[in-house]
Amino acid sequence: MLTEIAIAAVLGISLDATSGSEALEEIIVTATKRAAPLQKVALSVGVLDGDELEAAGYERLEDFWRTVASLSSTPGFSGGERVSIRGLTDSDNPQAPESLIAFYHDDSPITHIPGLTQTPSEPTLIDVARVEVLRGPQGTHVGANAMGGAVRVITREPELLRFESLVRTEASSTTHGGTGYRIDAVLNQPVATGTSAFRLAAFYHDTPGYIDDIGQERPNGNWEDAYGARLSFKSNATDSLEVLARVQGEKRDIGGLDFQDPTGVPEFGFITNPPYQVANLVDDFRKEDIALASLRLTKTFENGELVSLSSWFERDVDVVGDAHRELSGAFGFIFPAGFGVRSNQVDWVQEIRFSQSSEALEWLLGLYYLHQDGDRRERAFPPEPDESFSDVLNLTNREDIAIFGDIHYPLSEEWTATAGARWYDIEQSLQTSGRGFFGPVDGAVAGQSNGATGKLSLSWSPSEDLMVYGLVSMGFRPGQLNPADRVQDCRVPAIIDEDSLVNYELGSKLTFAAGRVNVNATLFHIDWSDIQINLQTQECFLGFFENAGDARSRGLEIDLRASLNSFLTIQGSLGYNDSELTEDNPELNAIAGRQLPNVPKLTASGSVTFDYSLTEGIQGFSRIDLQYVDSRISYFDVNEPVARPLSDYSLLNLRTGIAWQNWRVEVFLDNALDEYVETLCCRDAGFNEETFLGRPRTGGIRATLRFQ
Repeated sequence: MLTEIAIAAVLGISLDATSGSEALEEIIVTATKRAAPLQKVALSVGVLDGDELEAAGYERLEDFWRTVASLSSTPGFSGGERVSIRGLTDSDNPQAPESLIAFYHDDSPITHIPGLTQTPSEPTLIDVARVEVLRGPQGTHVGANAMGGAVRVITREPELLRFESLVRTEASSTTHGGTGYRIDAVLNQPVATGTSAFRLAAFYHDTPGYIDDIGQERPNGNWEDAYGARLSFKSNATDSLEVLARVQGEKRDIGGLDFQDPTGVPEFGFITNPPYQVANLVDDFRKEDIALASLRLTKTFENGELVSLSSWFERDVDVVGDAHRELSGAFGFIFPAGFGVRSNQVDWVQEIRFSQSSEALEWLLGLYYLHQDGDRRERAFPPEPDESFSDVLNLTNREDIAIFGDIHYPLSEEWTATAGARWYDIEQSLQTSGRGFFGPVDGAVAGQSNGATGKLSLSWSPSEDLMVYGLVSMGFRPGQLNPADRVQDCRVPAIIDEDSLVNYELGSKLTFAAGRVNVNATLFHIDWSDIQINLQTQECFLGFFENAGDARSRGLEIDLRASLNSFLTIQGSLGYNDSELTEDNPELNAIAGRQLPNVPKLTASGSVTFDYSLTEGIQGFSRIDLQYVDSRISYFDVNEPVARPLSDYSLLNLRTGIAWQNWRVEVFLDNALDEYVETLCCRDAGFNEETFLGRPRTGGIRATLRFQ
């Protein structure tokens, strides 16, 4: 509250003297599985609505991460992003265990199978209503893998009363790289006005690369092509029954990973000249296919609501990458080698929940079921396609059953108590067969996790413009299974213990200046037990899962939105995280007090938007975005040869344009100062300092034509 009062005092000088500005539009979130105003939810939630996403030019979640307080991300070994919220990170190895963050696309969980393809799917941001980032454990409503929080991408639903269409085109050029383009299209068509409608969104994005692979003679080798579509149908079958069906698919073809090689392979005649060069001995690529179908049925009663959510999710990933660094580091000499991963997973999810609300009590009760099947083939090979060093097939199966619920009880006009709980039972199995590095493999492991988790909060609202709350919440992650070849060759346990944490937070949400300014602030402290990590030892260079003791994280989050006058709006966020081990860990060669890797202590972002009239009928707009990420360490092990701090960096993004009638045209310059951004070091610990890099300066032009 002191922070909010200080911000109010600074902004109040101009706000009190300014007229003509409008109150901020109320943001509705579904973080608690009920629709509620953001300022009335006793949770720390970072939100960016669809209009802001479009105005900032964000097309992927990785563009969005740096705008959220207490959130950071690092690249995955085979593509994708690993996300950390509130300083919780479980590995200095890109081949980390299951995510600490739960990902949802609308009402559907996008789960994933751990391993080389451990990063969750990140859908392209097209026709999105908002993105919600729920900070802190969400074990009650979401369940497993929501220890750090949850990310929900909410797409726009069909409009029943009006026609709408949109076409957006963009052309861009990247410094040190190539040119790209994109096209998006949206069509909303009522079928029976006021009763039913469908909505179609489609896209094609050609994203230029910026890292030259001199080993394979591929300039700008880390390019990406993606295309997909989503079809939604909504119908008010009766006055009390709503049906919403969605089906979507997305394909991605990625040329290579975003890392540079500082030394190349001099033994084979490839000498790199950093930055933005790599020397691979094997041609690498990544292909990913995503399909998702969902059905939501909502039956409303006088004081209640019954919701049924059904979804089917399938994901295919095919990855081939250069592995001469990893295998040469293990065997002691350099030779051409590659790795390949082909994986498929299919998820069936069913959730049923009933909620009821009255002045005296509000409650929710739900049942959740997940069935997941997957197969993952991992292969290490020389350039000859018919030979291999190892060829292992992993078949996975997982079933989750959970009962969850919460109660909101108003103690008085100003005080409200909330209690929630979730009982869960998770069964997993992993069958491994084939030929490993050390011989034939044929075995199975299985495990079960069950228990309960909960939360308790108390909120105080002395007025419509202020809420203060205290919250205690819990999170968990089921114990990971080690493949049979690791159990056999590395003598590690078949299943490790689940890890868990307890989160304590104190937050406040303040609205002032006639609704033109929102300031939300949260203090938190987290105790984390039995951390799960992916570990490699000198005796066994294969990665395996292990528990690594305890840690704690504490910090501060601040979110600001303000409409200063009729033409000027600002947004900002600031996150401070102090996370460290609380006990020595000989296996990690880390001591108590060691900072958790790849987590910046400070993240901050801000945007300023100007809207102004140029002539009658023509509006101008300009936007400035600034994002800052603090330095962070690379490894738990302080003696790791390539363990060095990654430098802090700042990104400046600029956009300006005009809008008239149905047209909007803008020019943009992202990373305008061409900041050199290191996102992860290093791909292969102990052998080579291969650094993952962010995108250099990219400029372009975008045109949007909209009818409604």
